[in-house]
Amino acid sequence: MDRPLFIDHRGFPPDSALLGWQINGAPDYTREMIIPKGCIEIIFNFSADRISYFLQEKNEVILPRCFISGINTSPVILDHSSHHALFGLRLHPHVIQTLLSVPSGEFIDQAIDLTLVDPFFSRLWHQLYPLDFGGRIASIDTWIRQAYNASREPYQPHRDLDKAVSGFFDAPIRDLTVARLSEQFCSSQRNLTRKFNELLGMCTEEAILYKKYLHSLELVHHTRLRLTEIAYESNFYDQSHLTREFKRYTGLTPKDYRKRKGPVCGHIFTQPGSDPA
Repeated sequence: MDRPLFIDHRGFPPDSALLGWQINGAPDYTREMIIPKGCIEIIFNFSADRISYFLQEKNEVILPRCFISGINTSPVILDHSSHHALFGLRLHPHVIQTLLSVPSGEFIDQAIDLTLVDPFFSRLWHQLYPLDFGGRIASIDTWIRQAYNASREPYQPHRDLDKAVSGFFDAPIRDLTVARLSEQFCSSQRNLTRKFNELLGMCTEEAILYKKYLHSLELVHHTRLRLTEIAYESNFYDQSHLTREFKRYTGLTPKDYRKRKGPVCGHIFTQPGSDPA
């Protein structure tokens, strides 16, 4: 497997993408579990061999050439073949409306073949295929800028709310409540819930719980803190609350995840000949 390549948000127009990435080669694992990470990605599949995936324990689906993967609330399983080549773009949720004319919340817990949504993505796939990582980033940058220019509208105050909700999962963890968010975002609770559903695919209360889970995932993966400390740092009531919510999203307890985690946060890799369970 070649070394993965990454470029952060500075490689793209402001407030559009969080990062771009690319992996290419023969993996030393046969199965990959990706637990919910709170992100939306457009992914181009250039693999010579097929990759199967299972979303929410549904039937096997072959990974399409170009697809959007929405925010997930349960694990995704990938069965890898002998070779894969993937190029991905992690986007701010509010940008999806500009690029696809569909609210990002519509894609929650789904992986949608974008070539069926718009023939443009088939052309974009062919354009990106022969390019190296730098060339692909440059082409994506051009596409995003053209989409922004085509949809240019006079400034509207609601766009500030869009950006605030869009960046909610990446903001610092706080003692959050719906009432405090309503005050912070200068929006009624009803309007706030509508906006959270539109951009994140979940109501405000669920988004707060999901944010706590994401924060706990980072701490479970990257630190040796005790679970009682992680529960406190993530604003759960106690360790039992942490364990219950963590398992609801991942199917694993924090302790089980810590034992099985891979080098990348949110990913568990199964080696050939090992027990996939």
